[in-house]
Amino acid sequence: MLSIQLSPNEILYCTSYDGKLDRIGTLGIPDGSIDGQIEALQKLFMGEGAIRQEENAPVQLLLDTDRVCLLPSERYRSDEAATLISRQPHEQTAVSPSRADITALMALDTKLHDSLRRLFSDRIEFTHPLLLAATEPDLKKNQIEIASTRNYIHITLWNNGLHFAETIPRTPENLLFATGYLQQANPSVRFRISVTGHDAETERKRLSRYFRKTDTIRPPKIDKNVCNDKALHYHLIHIIRSLHENH
Repeated sequence: MLSIQLSPNEILYCTSYDGKLDRIGTLGIPDGSIDGQIEALQKLFMGEGAIRQEENAPVQLLLDTDRVCLLPSERYRSDEAATLISRQPHEQTAVSPSRADITALMALDTKLHDSLRRLFSDRIEFTHPLLLAATEPDLKKNQIEIASTRNYIHITLWNNGLHFAETIPRTPENLLFATGYLQQANPSVRFRISVTGHDAETERKRLSRYFRKTDTIRPPKIDKNVCNDKALHYHLIHIIRSLHENH
């Protein structure tokens, strides 16, 4: 199984074979262009020989973008997708499998979409960091969780269930504004603010100047010697966050 997080300026990936976590790595995309992303994906495809040899191995692609919409799976209609994500003429809609009865719709450049299909055919499964963060198993959280990447912050608010989920560009102003808004919109609840992902401790310190209850989430340790594909799929968000913390 190959798992990829595709961000504007980098690709993070991990592979697993025969029930073991095999490799994790990072590829930079200096110019952040669509052509640069395609070139990096081709480099990954050609460099990981086992990916080409195991033709039936699944490929899970996390699109790290703010062009995303989450909705109840029962409400998804393909003819409404373009409107929900304000899709442009040069874009395609990537649709995730249902996860905890939630589906993610993502806008994806057509050129990039076609390249992914050529490389990985129908083995590819699209998903999004926000979808994974919004469907983690603990439904009794009482916190605002911020999963940070180099380009975006994926924010979820939990209060005996999920109440809010959104992806916005990562800037100090956006971080403080979004967190402050969620606090003010729920004045009767004392939320713990938890930060994970890229530069998490720096972001936590920034928030701690204005909010009292803040902490940093460390991803759980995953034993690569016993990690099967099912476990990898379940823990993928933590693996990706760990990559962000260590690169």
